[in-house]
Amino acid sequence: MGHHKSSSSKGHGGGKSHGSSSSSKKQYIEYQVWYCDYCRQGPYNPQIVVFCTNPGCGHQYCGNCTVETVRQRVDH
Repeated sequence: MGHHKSSSSKGHGGGKSHGSSSSSKKQYIEYQVWYCDYCRQGPYNPQIVVFCTNPGCGHQYCGNCTVETVRQRVDH
């Protein structure tokens, strides 16, 4: 009777090879930052900045300041 068209779209199915790099291992670095106990300004790198840089504050990094560990992906 008439021509029968296929409902499959050639070349668009699967999607298994779209440049995925799941086999490559992602690498991360971790470092600590601090936030001022007085004014909550930050984040600061404790190896570089030991006083809050917020104008009018100038609090020195101490044991009461909030410290967080930051994890950052390293792209090659």
